[in-house]
Amino acid sequence: MKIGIDCRFLNRAIEQKPGGNTGHGVYIYNLVKNLSAIDNQNEYNLYLLNDCDYKLEKSNFNNKRMSKLHNNGYLRSVLTFPVELWRNPVDIFHGLYSIPMLKLKRTVLTMFEFSWLLFPQYYSKRVTIPAGAMIKMAVSRANMVITGSKFMKEEVLNYFKIPEERVEAIPLGVDEVFFEHMNEADIRDMRKRFKIEADYILAVGDLWPKKNVERLIAAFCILRKSKNFDLELVLTGGNLWKSEQLFQKIHSSGFKDKIITTGYVSLRDLKLLYQGAQLFVFPSLYEGFGLPVLEAMASKTPVVVSNVSSIPEVAGDAGVYFDPYNAENIASTMLKVIDNSELREGLIKRGRERAEKFTWLKVSERTLHIYRKIA
Repeated sequence: MKIGIDCRFLNRAIEQKPGGNTGHGVYIYNLVKNLSAIDNQNEYNLYLLNDCDYKLEKSNFNNKRMSKLHNNGYLRSVLTFPVELWRNPVDIFHGLYSIPMLKLKRTVLTMFEFSWLLFPQYYSKRVTIPAGAMIKMAVSRANMVITGSKFMKEEVLNYFKIPEERVEAIPLGVDEVFFEHMNEADIRDMRKRFKIEADYILAVGDLWPKKNVERLIAAFCILRKSKNFDLELVLTGGNLWKSEQLFQKIHSSGFKDKIITTGYVSLRDLKLLYQGAQLFVFPSLYEGFGLPVLEAMASKTPVVVSNVSSIPEVAGDAGVYFDPYNAENIASTMLKVIDNSELREGLIKRGRERAEKFTWLKVSERTLHIYRKIA
C-alpha cells in the first residue's frame, strides 16, 4: 500500500527553530517519525515544501519536495498536488485541513479545530472565506476525519453533519524531551536572556483573541494590586492578527515592566521556560487539544487551565480549573495554587503521571490502524 502524507508543516518542526514547536509542526513531525519506527511494509510519500531541510532516511519513505508554487494554499489544492498525484498515484492520501481537488482512491483528513468558521470575528475575511470553503469540501470527501479530542469530534459531527463512523478522536502525544531535567544554570541563563528578573507565571500560545491573553493580563493585574505579589508574567508565542491590541493593553496596564513577551522560542528555551516557571496558566477559550498543557505537566510545572472545550480532556485531575471568561476567577485560581505548596506538589505529581499516558507512538499506531481499515 502506498500512502501520501501532506508534510508542509514539517519545515516548522525541524532543527528546533523558533516557532517550530507549534501544534501542526509537532504533530506531523512526530507522526512521521513514529510511523517510520513501526511500519516497514507500506510505502510512504512525504510531500514537503521546496525549502524544507527534512529528510527521513528509510527505504520505504520517499521525501518529495514540491515546487515553490506549493507554498500557496490555493495552488497547492488545485495544481501542485493534483499534478503530483496524477503522475504518481497513492492508495491513501492523508491531508491536514485540505484535500487536493482530484479524484483520489482513499483519503484521511486531520483537523484539530476550525475556529475560523465558528468564531469568524477572530480572523481576517481573507482567511475565513477560502479556508472555510476548503475545509468543508475536504470533510465531505474524506473517508476518515481524525481529531485530537472527543470535544472536537463532537464539534465536527455537529457542524458538518457527517456520520459518526467517519470521525475518530486520537489524543495527541507529548515529546519525550519535556521529561528531561534541565540544568539550573541554563535556566538562570535563559532568565537573563529574556530579562526575567523574578519568579514568574508562564503562558504559552500565540497572541491573538481566542487565546484569551487579554483576560489573563487583567487577572495578573488584579493579583499585583491585591497583595504583596511579586511574580512576573511571561507570554511565549507569536504575534498574530490583532495582537497590537494586546500590546496596548500591556502598556496601559500599569505593570508593563512585569509582563514579558518572548515571541517564538526554540525548543530548548521552551523547555527551560516551563521548568523555571512557578505556575503554568492556559486561559484559552477554544482548543482542539492543548499541547502546552501536556508539555507543562511533563516538565513538572503545576497547571491552572480553562474549564472549556478540549482542555479538561488533556488536564484531567492534574489541573486546577477556572472560568476563562472571568478575570477575577482566573486570578483567584492562580493565587490558590501559588499559595498552597501541598496543592502544588500534588499537581506536579499527578501532572507528570498523566503526561506519561500521552505518547506519539500511540498516535501513530492508531493512525496506521485507520490506514489499514479504509484501504
